[in-house]
Amino acid sequence: MAKAAWRACAGLAGLAGLCAPAGEAMGQGSTRGGASFQGIGFVAGGTSSDALAVSSDGLVVVGDSVTPAGPRAFRWTGGGGMQSLGVLGAATSSSARAVSANGAVVAGVSGGRAFRWINSTGMVDLGVLPGGVFSVAQGISGNGQAVVGTSGSTAGDRAFRWTSFGGMTSLGVLPGGTASYGFASSADGGSAAGFSLVNGTPAAFRWTPSGGIKPLGFLPGGTVSQANAMSSSGAFVVGTGNSALGNRAWRWAGSGGAPGAMLDLGRLATATESVARAISADGAVVVGTSDTTAGFHAVVWTASSPMRKLQDVLEEQGIDLSGWLLLTATGVSADGLTIVGTGAGPQGQEAYLARLPARPCYANCDWSAAGGTPTLDAADFSCFVTRFMAGDPWANCDGSTAAPVLTIRDLECFLAKVAAGCS
Repeated sequence: MAKAAWRACAGLAGLAGLCAPAGEAMGQGSTRGGASFQGIGFVAGGTSSDALAVSSDGLVVVGDSVTPAGPRAFRWTGGGGMQSLGVLGAATSSSARAVSANGAVVAGVSGGRAFRWINSTGMVDLGVLPGGVFSVAQGISGNGQAVVGTSGSTAGDRAFRWTSFGGMTSLGVLPGGTASYGFASSADGGSAAGFSLVNGTPAAFRWTPSGGIKPLGFLPGGTVSQANAMSSSGAFVVGTGNSALGNRAWRWAGSGGAPGAMLDLGRLATATESVARAISADGAVVVGTSDTTAGFHAVVWTASSPMRKLQDVLEEQGIDLSGWLLLTATGVSADGLTIVGTGAGPQGQEAYLARLPARPCYANCDWSAAGGTPTLDAADFSCFVTRFMAGDPWANCDGSTAAPVLTIRDLECFLAKVAAGCS
């Protein structure tokens, strides 16, 4: 199991461009009832593209696009289309991995070096830790002043945090660890997440200036975990790891700075694994990828609904996705309503941007809809009971705090919400 999870870079995670950097024509677009979908094309001369992150407001997308000269980091906006951000020096490739809240600052990797980009300066090399020869940026704070990633060093690979005033510093390793890798930053830049190699296998961590690097633990029966993203406050962390049930996406919730339980986010039917790649500001929406017998699928999970194919959710909103197969979901806006990723479309492998009209009402537990209208039926009751029996905090419908938190009153509360319907 440990080896299977560690090889995720060649499977699910590899699709999303975590392991290596993978015309400005607009792709097929569709809008219906407030929901919308579009392929966002390629950089000039490009033949494919991958979206890897989206700004908090959902208006700026970053990633990379393959061109005859090599992969190029891009920044996309609705008004300006897809802009190549170029490369560092004589490098032949670049990939944009993170973007600030307002979309003005981009971070990533070019030629084996972490970069930070703003329009006035272009790409700036963030350097390496002492003794290192490579670095890659994976996460960025809301204001773009803090960057998280990985750098080589004399001590080995180390997760780093770079700030505009302090430069690059190592986040260290977990006890017994030999290496660490940084993937995410909170909005204020005050916490970071990733994984550390301990006894040769990944163990997810969360880092803060006051507490240092702390383990997040594992799913039940698991021995491997990797953190990929954090909520705005850093209170929620998502990632993937193995478990007694297989490789699963998870969401961790901290409590008073102490490790909290990892919640298994499940997988699609017939799938063998799932990966969580991004999370909304409040931690209520998680996006990622799950495989099935039919291949990879972009998925979305919310605190009020189980994991579902993003494609199904959009089509239930009346969106025409003819010719598309949504493979990965790698970024989500702060409000959880704008999702980006990569799909197989009419033009080949292409980055996409999807917008949802609103989160489902609480009573619509399974997030089903017909033509954009929430559908309440027996499946929602079954969904609630499943989450209730699993001890999911979401099932605390009445908001009680005294133990036991989940009681028959929550069932009565849920039934009342179903009776009230979705406005």
